[in-house]
Amino acid sequence: MMPAALDGKMRVEGANAFLHLLGRDFKSSSYISPTYLSYSSSIGTMFKALVVASCLASVLAFPQHQNQNFQQLQRQQQPPQQQQQQQQQQQQNLRAATPPVPIVSLDNSVNHDGSYTYSFEGGDGTRAEQSGQLKTIGQEAGEVSRGSYSYVGDDGKTYSVSYTADETGYHPVGDHLPQPPPIPEAILRSLEYLATAPPPKEENN
Repeated sequence: MMPAALDGKMRVEGANAFLHLLGRDFKSSSYISPTYLSYSSSIGTMFKALVVASCLASVLAFPQHQNQNFQQLQRQQQPPQQQQQQQQQQQQNLRAATPPVPIVSLDNSVNHDGSYTYSFEGGDGTRAEQSGQLKTIGQEAGEVSRGSYSYVGDDGKTYSVSYTADETGYHPVGDHLPQPPPIPEAILRSLEYLATAPPPKEENN
């Protein structure tokens, strides 16, 4: 059996170590090992350093988060006129970054009978020309035109397109344009028949 004096001394040492770890001063005349005190002091210092670092990180992060929320709220509270001015300023900056293309030549003429011709050439190699005139189709008058244009692509190649536009639609032609498949012979004959067939007679009841 352990002597009562030794047992009491060990209990006092355990209490001293526990209270010292919590950062309290426990006054006692009992003996505590210097090695244990050093170990307990190191643990207490590390614990305090972790607490201080966590508090410091929270303090530093709070103003930044608060500033972001304030900026977002400020943008939402801006009047529509100010937002429109900012958008216009951004568009002006974009246009300023893209230099305008100069017009090398331009010709545009309109006649009294409704016919017209125009052509232009840009400094970037773009060319276009078109001519048109009025055409009577049934009881209505429409405009038919033909023309062509060419431009330099991003790959440095020049692409050309010629076209006609009339009562049947817009018909472009170009080497780089996809071509439709040929119309089957049976459908061609049906279209020819419908074009020449007399209109159906209305039945009188």
